[in-house]
Order: sequence, then structure tokens, then C-alpha cells
Amino acid sequence: MRITRFAISLPLGVGFGLLTGGQASAQDLGIPACDKLLKVYETCVIPKAGAAEGQMKQAFAQMRTNWQAVAQTADGKKNLEPVCSQTTEQLKAQLASFNCSW
Repeated sequence: MRITRFAISLPLGVGFGLLTGGQASAQDLGIPACDKLLKVYETCVIPKAGAAEGQMKQAFAQMRTNWQAVAQTADGKKNLEPVCSQTTEQLKAQLASFNCSW
């Protein structure tokens, strides 16, 4: 399924509201919930985004960059685990039509 319009919000301002660029990479954050979410987003959500693919790639890059910065400290890693779990649950519901394996 391809979509032409996509809107989502993530907790703590760590996602789609911050579209200033950044480069996506396959580097893991070392936080299982976050690493899985980023992998599914990159391999399943972006390719199905249709006309919104460019915006989705940009949002993905910024999300990864933000989470990498937060994950630099032990407290940051501890705080990201529930954020990533909550974000995954939100995306599962909002993107159910994408049929991604979360």
C-alpha cells in the first residue's frame, strides 16, 4: 500500500516534528527496543511511504540522530527504552495498514 499523506507525532519531540536533516545509518543504539523500531521504520515504513518518502527519510534521519545523542549517557539510554517501546506501540496502531513486522 502506498500513501500520499502521513502524519504522526512521537513522544519527547524525538521524531517527526524535527525535520532538520541528518544521515541515517545502520549503527545500532545499543537499546533493543530502539534498534528494532529504527530497523522496521527504515526497512518497512519508508519504502511504503509513497509521495511522503522523502519527508519520512528526513524524519527517520533526525529521529536516529536525536536518539544517538540521548543514548550517549547511561541515563539517556535508560530513558530511551520506554520512549522507543511507546513509540513502537503508537506506530503499530497508526501504520497497521503497512503490514510491518514490529
